[in-house]
Amino acid sequence: HDHDELVEHVDGTLLTRPGNGGRTLLEVGFDGKKPTAARHDVADGPLDESVAAALRDRMDRTELTEVVTAVDEPIVLTERARKQAESPVGNLVVDAHRWRANADVALAIAGIRETDPLDGKVTAADLVGLVPYGNDLAVLELPGDRLREAFRELSVTYRYLDAPEWWFGHVSGAHIVWDDRDESLVEATVDGESLTDDTTYTVAASAYFVEADTLFSAFGPDDRIDTAGTEHEALVEYARENGIDTELDGRVERPHFEQPTVR
Repeated sequence: HDHDELVEHVDGTLLTRPGNGGRTLLEVGFDGKKPTAARHDVADGPLDESVAAALRDRMDRTELTEVVTAVDEPIVLTERARKQAESPVGNLVVDAHRWRANADVALAIAGIRETDPLDGKVTAADLVGLVPYGNDLAVLELPGDRLREAFRELSVTYRYLDAPEWWFGHVSGAHIVWDDRDESLVEATVDGESLTDDTTYTVAASAYFVEADTLFSAFGPDDRIDTAGTEHEALVEYARENGIDTELDGRVERPHFEQPTVR
């Protein structure tokens, strides 16, 4: 699905999409021969102070306004930063998952929300907002051969040839070398050791990736052995105890792909 703003007529029918994040309001009018859409920035609209105060109070009561940590430089949340390994925000999400689940590896392909950069003080609300659905954090057991296939599926074009070439998932606890020329996994290590087919590994992933097979087909519900709370809990607790590292460590290498710098 697509989150980009859209105002378009198709065979006389007006199609609109205001985009994500609640930043835009599209006002549809029916005064002329065909409907029209006027774009408004929500931030420029009137503010209902009673509603704003109620929301602020609710955030205080649920501790979402707690300052959990701080970052020295902004962490951007553009499309590529969210979807292209490796990036500071992608590493944050999977590192938090692996830490919370005490797993060997954590994997993610999508599910990070586009929003304003993390900059300076980082609140619990900022972290919760990264993964808006609040899914359970599933813990799986996988033999090495199926984990190897899951690593291959991090390259979205491995299964979907029409996907953007740069779209590549995030990984924690492992080092991957991927050859974009023939969509092949050249090297994979877990905790510094070569991946072996007859070894069993624990893997942390959003429950969504376990239940749906659209992005990962290498594992499913039958592989689930535990639940390590929620993604929200993982992110907040991890950042509170470990801070947020904005430096990249080279966990995903694509030597035959011109990878732009993602900050």
